Amino acid sequence: MSEIRVQYCEYSLNKKSDNIYDLVGNKKRTDIHFIRVELPKEEFLKNQRAKYVIQSFKGKEKILFTGLIPLGQNFYYGDNVHSNGKKDLIIVFYNKRRKSNLQVFTFKNRNPRNKINFINMFFEHMIRMELLLHTF
Repeated sequence: MSEIRVQYCEYSLNKKSDNIYDLVGNKKRTDIHFIRVELPKEEFLKNQRAKYVIQSFKGKEKILFTGLIPLGQNFYYGDNVHSNGKKDLIIVFYNKRRKSNLQVFTFKNRNPRNKINFINMFFEHMIRMELLLHTF
C-alpha cells in the first residue's frame, strides 16, 4: 500500500453542551477547533443514509460540513467539500450512548472512488502496524 497521509484529531464533549466537542491538545495542528454533532435535517443527507451531521466554523466561515454514513461498530465516514471544490475523506469514531470522545481521521484532498475499499485498506494497515487505538 502506498503511503497514506492522514491527520488524526480527538475531540472531547463540551461541558456546557451535549452536542459540541472541543479539540483536545494543540490547536495549531488543525483549523477545526470544535465539532457540532446533530441529526440530519436536510433530505439529501437522509437520502445518502447519513446518521449524523458534523459541522464546524472558523468565525462565520463553515469549514466542516458532512453527513456521517455508518461503517459499523461506531465508525462513520463522510466528505468535507472545501470552497475550492477539493474534498477530504473523513472517518469518525463516535459512540453517542457512551458520550465518548470523537476521534477523527482526515485524509486531506483525498476522495477515492471506492471509499469502502480505501477505508478497509487503511484500517488493515493500521492493525498491521499496531497503530489502531485501543479505545475503539
